[in-house]
Amino acid sequence: MMNRTKIVSYAGILLVLFTIVGEMLLRIQYPNYTGRVHLFVPLFFFIIYVSAMSFVDMTASAREFLKKYMSFKLVKMAVSLSATILLAFVFRNQAKGILINFLVFYLITIVFENVMVMQLKKKNSH
Repeated sequence: MMNRTKIVSYAGILLVLFTIVGEMLLRIQYPNYTGRVHLFVPLFFFIIYVSAMSFVDMTASAREFLKKYMSFKLVKMAVSLSATILLAFVFRNQAKGILINFLVFYLITIVFENVMVMQLKKKNSH
């Protein structure tokens, strides 16, 4: 059975692996690219993910769980979008790497987060 510690560990490992792969692909596609700000994007998503896992109460009723989970998703989306736009404006010369990194990690964390939350919810409903 999966518990929160295992899930957060798996999320951390996946984010590190995807960061390494993304960095290699970025170096292949843009060999002269020297920016490093895009490396903060995975760390940002890991912090958001850990916050989500601690904020959402898996033992709550279905209605309460859904309310908290969806409100957290909305806040996560707003904070993520704001942070990305801010980084892209502040570091305009690195905007392409930041935006691509953001989109990739946002999609990865959405899928991973939903799968893991549903597994935890299924475990706690038994």
